Amino acid sequence: MDSAITRRALVKGTLFPVAGLFIGAAAHADLPALDPGDPAAKGRDYVTKSAKSDAYCGNCSLYKKTGDSMGSCALFAGKSVAFAGWCSGWVKIGFP
Repeated sequence: MDSAITRRALVKGTLFPVAGLFIGAAAHADLPALDPGDPAAKGRDYVTKSAKSDAYCGNCSLYKKTGDSMGSCALFAGKSVAFAGWCSGWVKIGFP
């Protein structure tokens, strides 16, 4: 069995997955902000500024930071939420 790596295999195996990281991040950055008046947001009591100093979207396990003050949330697909926001679905990072 020949163990030589071809240029095509090297490019295909390393370049395309790395490019996907940048494309994926750009796609999340363009998500429209979740409106607190949206029915899904109302159902989870979403607010853009948490009243709790130790519970906010930025330290929730469902949140993924995509910008300085915004990110995506597993509960609100297709929308971005405020880093400082909060909803009733909040789960502390690292909670089993």
